[in-house]
Amino acid sequence: MHSCGSERSSRPSSNSATYQFGPVQLTGAEIKSAFFALQRISVTDNIYRPGYGGENHGAELMIGVTTAAGWGVHGEGGYNFIMLHEMVHNSVPGRALSQQMWDRHVQNGGTVASYGANSAYFEQQEAMTNTLTKQIGDQIGVNVNSTTPNSPGYPRYGYYSGPELTPQP
Repeated sequence: MHSCGSERSSRPSSNSATYQFGPVQLTGAEIKSAFFALQRISVTDNIYRPGYGGENHGAELMIGVTTAAGWGVHGEGGYNFIMLHEMVHNSVPGRALSQQMWDRHVQNGGTVASYGANSAYFEQQEAMTNTLTKQIGDQIGVNVNSTTPNSPGYPRYGYYSGPELTPQP
């Protein structure tokens, strides 16, 4: 996560930076707020439903040991990715996106049990979160892994490239 001075000065301050995915905007201040909201981060041996690597409850982030180990094999970039990914989920726009995808899932006959791996709405939410994570990493100069499909470090649900959605807070 080290940057030399000249790179740093060319970037916007972290509070004024805006990360955008179509109409969805996430500011540096929102990322900082999501980061400082985390009071406890733990790696657990809990078993999570398919598609889930842990639980994010705002102040507490629990990551399954297999998820942590899976991202850990990619070194610092893997850990950077999962932490930024969870902070995006924990931001106001991230929570709005999650709610929007959940609402669409339920409106189309989905249930709690079917929301996860193999749910188009869940997978779309994860891909959009991955996209914002990658954009943030690129903008602040933090390695967050690969963008090459099926290569080491490529996120499970890929990156979103479909029609733009506007999460409503």
